[in-house]
Amino acid sequence: MKIQQNQIKFFLEGGFRKYKAVLIFGSNSGLVAKRCSILQKKSTEQDTDSSLNITHLGYEQISKDPSVLQEELCSYSLFNKPKVIMIKNAGASINKDIQQILSSIPDGIENFIIFTSDELPPSSTTRKFFETAKDLAAIPCYMENIETIKNLVMSKLSARNIRLSSHEVIDYIVENIQGDHLAIISEIEKIILSASSDKVISLRDVKNIISKHTLNLDYQEMIKYIVRQDLGRAETEFIKLINSGISVIAIIRNLTNYFVKLVKVKSLISQGKSEDVAMSFLKPPIFYKHEKDFKFALKKYSLHELINIFDLLIKFEIDCKSYNIDNKILWDQTFVHIFFSLNSP
Repeated sequence: MKIQQNQIKFFLEGGFRKYKAVLIFGSNSGLVAKRCSILQKKSTEQDTDSSLNITHLGYEQISKDPSVLQEELCSYSLFNKPKVIMIKNAGASINKDIQQILSSIPDGIENFIIFTSDELPPSSTTRKFFETAKDLAAIPCYMENIETIKNLVMSKLSARNIRLSSHEVIDYIVENIQGDHLAIISEIEKIILSASSDKVISLRDVKNIISKHTLNLDYQEMIKYIVRQDLGRAETEFIKLINSGISVIAIIRNLTNYFVKLVKVKSLISQGKSEDVAMSFLKPPIFYKHEKDFKFALKKYSLHELINIFDLLIKFEIDCKSYNIDNKILWDQTFVHIFFSLNSP
């Protein structure tokens, strides 16, 4: 069964007990790890040393010899208690023997199985199997978008009774914090620890706190060169992001979000709004350091061109999820199409 976003909290707090196994997958490796950790603790919370009740198996191992999974499933831990069976790096396909084992787990078996994986396309047989089976569950873990990051920051600050000196502070945070869930949480904790005695955080505080590593993962540089049709530098920035551990899906979503903003503002301008008034409708607003590049794009491209690029980006993300093709090759193809579109008469 596919667990919807509004059901995940309930599932992690105890709802998982009605299922035999779960697949936790997605490009947000930090969030996968966090949710996996929560389930491990919840499943073994009655035990003084829960680590002894967790068994680790490899997906390749059980694919070659499914009987290993069957044996672990039917045995108890060292202390004769139910255990968690962890299976990391699940593949996009699942063989019939493993399907048979998971589909026929008796009700009396108390052991719980957790599969983890990175991004799995909708066509993945592993993903389909967990999403459709009655006694199994699938939880996607996608990269946080700007609104999610903003809500996460504000909830963490509110819980500590910490406030920001201005709206500009939160805009700077969401524009500059990048990475998976754990990386984002780490940066937020640094910000919280820097609060002054009166529990106020200023823009200067935030600029001094957010790590240089995080700031170097700058999507804006790549976007700037794409907009200016500088293919060589755009690809260089793209490679920097990939080498820093950022997934292609996360990169493409940031780029797509940027063009969504351009389309929205350009549409408002076409309806008679001034550039500044149209940009004021964006929430959160474009960070002031990036306004110049944003306005450059508004002047350079027509609404039709921006919509064409947006459509190409949506198609690219679908292709990344649907086909077993190297993401770098897909990206190169998309770059070519984007630049061809921008240079078409």
